[in-house]
Amino acid sequence: MKRVICFDLWGTLVCSSVRRTYEDVLAEYWPRKVIQETVRDLLMTETWIQHPLSEHNGQGTLRPNHLRMAAMLLTRLWKISPPMSQVYWSDSHNWGAFDKTMTEFSELLMETAKYWQMENDLVKWIPGALEVVESLKVHGNRLALVTNTTSCGDATVDIKLNMDRPSGRFFSAVFNSCAHPFAKPDRRVWEYLTECFADMDEYWMIGNDPVIDIAVPSAMGWKTILVNHPNGVSITEVPKIIEEGK
Repeated sequence: MKRVICFDLWGTLVCSSVRRTYEDVLAEYWPRKVIQETVRDLLMTETWIQHPLSEHNGQGTLRPNHLRMAAMLLTRLWKISPPMSQVYWSDSHNWGAFDKTMTEFSELLMETAKYWQMENDLVKWIPGALEVVESLKVHGNRLALVTNTTSCGDATVDIKLNMDRPSGRFFSAVFNSCAHPFAKPDRRVWEYLTECFADMDEYWMIGNDPVIDIAVPSAMGWKTILVNHPNGVSITEVPKIIEEGK
């Protein structure tokens, strides 16, 4: 049985020990859904390479920088008007308190970049996740990492957790959305992976988000496991479930 097991990264294999995230900072002014969708569409795909705030090393290689990423995100969010819905006018989104001056923008920019970098710097394995990956690798499975990520996030996690990509300490292939024109939950993500592993008998997707990670591959006939979620199982249960073929 030739099997490929694809893992989401954040919330599935790793997490951050920060108490306050960059999203928490921005959520005082914009709805979280707007922030998340903007980050995914702008910074977690190759779209951001075309942004004037992206910077190259002179040889076409981007140099990740949290401050530039935060600036790109804020300039995009700045143009998004508050949704005309009563739910977004609650105290949790303090539109009136944010005076759009250069000083206010600069302060928010610096705070966002600080917390974003801190969140990536304090990344760590979720308890039991490393052992799960090592066990599945030892038993001859092909493993792939499938992550919506920024270039900064990808570089930081690689260094901090010694993923040793792309040489393959754990993963035979890595789908980093920032290197592609699309990100999860776009169906093309799993179509791409199916092509990469065309000779497999079984395809598995392991993730912590039922919409972003699980719904599409499940509809395509992949076997899926929802982990680290109220409706799912612990990451430590994954090897047993896979071996049982559930």
